[in-house]
Amino acid sequence: MLDEYCTSRRSVLVRAFIDALTLGGVGGTPKPIEMHAHDPKRYVGDMLAWLHQTIPGERENLLILLKGCDKTGGLFCFDNPLSLLKDCDKTGGYFLMINDSAC
Repeated sequence: MLDEYCTSRRSVLVRAFIDALTLGGVGGTPKPIEMHAHDPKRYVGDMLAWLHQTIPGERENLLILLKGCDKTGGLFCFDNPLSLLKDCDKTGGYFLMINDSAC
């Protein structure tokens, strides 16, 4: 179940990020991030701001998803599930790590 959730959320977030880069918000507000590509500090800052806005919602989703988990069925409860996300260079994605092994 966690794999399907992660795959689904990754697709949604990638699409939302690309839309923020190229289309902007609903009705053109805010403007597309690419409008500021000529100013590297603003461009990178806007991308980081988008991530800063998105991460708390994803954290909340993970906390709700993992709230009722126990050690049965291969799922575990964690006080801070985001601390367990590790970058995987081979796929460019993230895996939930338990005891340094991918789940």
